[in-house]
Amino acid sequence: IFITQVLVVFLVAFGILPRTAILPLAILVAGFVLWADLETSTAFFIRSVPLFVAIPFTSYFDSFNLWRIASGLIFLKWLYKSYSKSATRPLENSRGDSIVSCIVDLLKNYPLAFFFATFLLFSFLSLLVAEDLFTGIKRIIYLVNLSLVPLVIYELIKKNLVLTQKFLKSILISGLTIAGVGLAQLISAYLLPLDAFVDFWGNTVQFGFYGYQWTSLALEGNTWFAYFDDQLSLRVFSTFPDSHSFPVYLLMTIPALLALNLK
Repeated sequence: IFITQVLVVFLVAFGILPRTAILPLAILVAGFVLWADLETSTAFFIRSVPLFVAIPFTSYFDSFNLWRIASGLIFLKWLYKSYSKSATRPLENSRGDSIVSCIVDLLKNYPLAFFFATFLLFSFLSLLVAEDLFTGIKRIIYLVNLSLVPLVIYELIKKNLVLTQKFLKSILISGLTIAGVGLAQLISAYLLPLDAFVDFWGNTVQFGFYGYQWTSLALEGNTWFAYFDDQLSLRVFSTFPDSHSFPVYLLMTIPALLALNLK
């Protein structure tokens, strides 16, 4: 499934396949995440971070990223599994406890979930003073969506430390992927004229990854280059939308590499 994802994403990014090929890929990834066990689904998510692309639902709505669906499904699987375990205790004791009691029990058994719920509460309280309510709600949804898989990773590793190595290897796979694309991007900056470079990485690669809306923003407010007098320097961004995410993600792979080598 991962190899299929790599092939489809890069064929779309290079303009060989149309963006509509992302739709069956999204169904395939969602189906795999639901079918595979929780540990495998989580490892798959980690190694797929640089390859998650926007789904072209329509020509006007083509910026909703695949990772948001995958992370939601993984979290729901973990929540259902955790809730099922919590629900067995009331059933055995025949106390007839409500679902609220099971949720409270779940929060007690998973402290990180409690802190996550607290964060969510304060996030909603912040809407009371928001200048734009709709934008505030969208940001909360995005932050929640972004926090789901790290929560699952933490809880899985806490129960089974052997998974640490599996997840670290997945981080390295994704790190090597973006490093390879970044190197190819740097080489292309020396081989292609400026207009051809911007057209290829903007109108072709970035369009294939993130859709029309982002491509328009990236080309109009370009932050891919640094200006030093007459010198134009590329800020490598690899498969990411901007030149800040790329080095940050590479920095996150260094502890993974050190941990595996030290072991």
